[in-house]
Amino acid sequence: MLDPESSVHPLVPAGNPTSPAPKNPASGVDTRAILVHLDGLLIGRCHEFLDEPLQLGRGHRSVDVLLEGRIASRRHAVIYRHLEGCHVIDDLGSRNGTWVNNTRIQRPTPLNNGDIVQAGTSCFRFVSGKGSEAIFFRQIQDMLIYDRTTGAHSRGYLDSSLRMELARSRRMGAWLSLLFIDVDRFKEVNSRYGHVAGDRVLSGVCRILRDGLRRSAPLSRFGGDEFVALLPDSTLEAAVTVAQRLRCLITQSAVSTGCSGLILTISVGVASCEPGSLLSSESLLEAGAEALRRAKAAGGNCVEI
Repeated sequence: MLDPESSVHPLVPAGNPTSPAPKNPASGVDTRAILVHLDGLLIGRCHEFLDEPLQLGRGHRSVDVLLEGRIASRRHAVIYRHLEGCHVIDDLGSRNGTWVNNTRIQRPTPLNNGDIVQAGTSCFRFVSGKGSEAIFFRQIQDMLIYDRTTGAHSRGYLDSSLRMELARSRRMGAWLSLLFIDVDRFKEVNSRYGHVAGDRVLSGVCRILRDGLRRSAPLSRFGGDEFVALLPDSTLEAAVTVAQRLRCLITQSAVSTGCSGLILTISVGVASCEPGSLLSSESLLEAGAEALRRAKAAGGNCVEI
């Protein structure tokens, strides 16, 4: 295995010898690339990268692409950009190997547009450049994982991410918390100002919530005016602190809605899965929903666990 930062990388042909050679950045061709999940819970999700190495693994904290299944290694493989401009994949000493076009790689191997990469039970397609194929996969990803009204992640994204994060927390012995968030008296907003204004309210609330969360805490629209934020590696106490901060941000922020005199607040239910717990994704969501119901019953604009 070679260090991606090394100045010399011996290359071998990829598994598909008929694939066109990667372009050199000096030619003026865009050298961005994406790695697309072709199966499993994360099907359709794209990982875009250029210069930074992209690590694939089962549960290590430093990985960029989370692999499903126990046959994947914690630090399985890495993709990086070679000095010549092409992207190269290298196995990191994984137990079951890394495959390109059904050929197990033995050393750093260049990736060509359309190559199929297998690591553990996960399968990916490598797409280089910014042509029609890359645009197509990005559009598919947007339809699968984003809510068009608010820009938050979709319910399907939440379901798959929650199962993956629960599996990771069990392997790593880490905490996992979630926030179940509801916009207070949102039905009154729709009744008084109309559904178009209601959509603007949800979009504005979503923007503030996303800005108040760290990058590793994805926000998803659960349905209607309810959102769920996942907080990997966060204890219950830390999650309550985040929830209170978000509640204050919404109260203090002016959401652009076009509705004069409208003051927005949120209620938040917090639930956690501690290390060693066998709690299912459904049970964790229900615990968050029950905490949210208590917050609403208390009058709203508060946080409950």
